[in-house]
Amino acid sequence: MKTRSQRERKVVPHYSSGIVKGTELFQGRGIPLGSSKRIKEGIDNLSLDSLVLLHRLMYHKQGEDSERLDDILLFSGFKDIKQREAAIRIAQRVSEDNIKPLCKLFDIENEEKDDMVKELSDFLFAPKLLKRDFKLNYIETMDESEDNEENLRKIEEMLASPEEEEAYTPEEVSEEEDSADDKKTTKKQSIHKKEQNENKVKQNKNKKEQNLTKEKKPYPTISHKKETKKKNKKKAK
Repeated sequence: MKTRSQRERKVVPHYSSGIVKGTELFQGRGIPLGSSKRIKEGIDNLSLDSLVLLHRLMYHKQGEDSERLDDILLFSGFKDIKQREAAIRIAQRVSEDNIKPLCKLFDIENEEKDDMVKELSDFLFAPKLLKRDFKLNYIETMDESEDNEENLRKIEEMLASPEEEEAYTPEEVSEEEDSADDKKTTKKQSIHKKEQNENKVKQNKNKKEQNLTKEKKPYPTISHKKETKKKNKKKAK
């Protein structure tokens, strides 16, 4: 009786969703988002979709589930203008409803999508404390012996002119980068001119040496004149 040969079944590989593990962290020009109590509270309350979008704007990828929140809290700004421009392109491709929760997180009050995208990218370029952070810090340290009206008056004065740290704007950084590039170009040009001048000096020196080392015609002596006369007479005969 013939028995069927059992063939080995091929194992079909299953691939993941394409999310790359690990995110390159870098030092930006602003504060880490986790250092702001108000921002940290807002991030903790964001939906998963908003967290993924925020991570994409910061690092241009979705990130790993176990590391995404930490990556966002450690974010302190973009490395350069190119990263900001990439974030703007990502934000422009998503709907206005998806951007609004992030604008609310960073106290951005514009209603037009283009304005929201610009302000959001500007804030992420160099994050800073919110006015709500200053209010919270003041409430935590205010004098309980003073009456409520006096405390409220101080809070309003503080919010009117908060002692915020000077933040970099993308335009200022762009100008700094352009000036640095101009300096590098000027330095390269001066080095090139210096090398050209040195080459000219070497060429002139070599020419002088060649002129000096040329063989000079020997000065004719009396014996030499006599020999030439004899040769000329023989030729004449």
